[in-house]
Amino acid sequence: MDRPLILGIDPGTRVLGYGIVQPEPLRCVECGILTAHNRSQTHRLAELAADIRGLVAEFPAIGLMALEDTFIHPRHRKDTAIALGRIQGVCLAIASACRIEPVIYAPTTIKRTVTGKGNATKAEVARVVMGLFGFTTQPKPDATDALAVALTACAA
Repeated sequence: MDRPLILGIDPGTRVLGYGIVQPEPLRCVECGILTAHNRSQTHRLAELAADIRGLVAEFPAIGLMALEDTFIHPRHRKDTAIALGRIQGVCLAIASACRIEPVIYAPTTIKRTVTGKGNATKAEVARVVMGLFGFTTQPKPDATDALAVALTACAA
């Protein structure tokens, strides 16, 4: 039996990256970004939730949702951490409602898994992701990050 598809998510409250990966043989099924246009955070969360549910409905073979954990640089505001925690909670609720197993990975774990070093730059991660999937043009950065999250789940 084939392994289920993996939905990797790079959480964001305005732009959320996603990547859907088939683990064996490894291939990118789809990747992109979901953009929330509402001014209200509550409405943005609802908009993104509907888009994520749409992805799950479009790809019913998704069996695992892999999320990047929240990392806030000490110079960033705590509001950012709260907002990212909210979209992460929305993703976890959707996974539960759709009977999809959720996993969460720390950013350093994702970077280490994909590039071999936990302090890799976004550009280094993007280069490896592009090479593994044979992309000739780079997807949006949030989509590349989401694919890296999915790759981490593949390696687990």
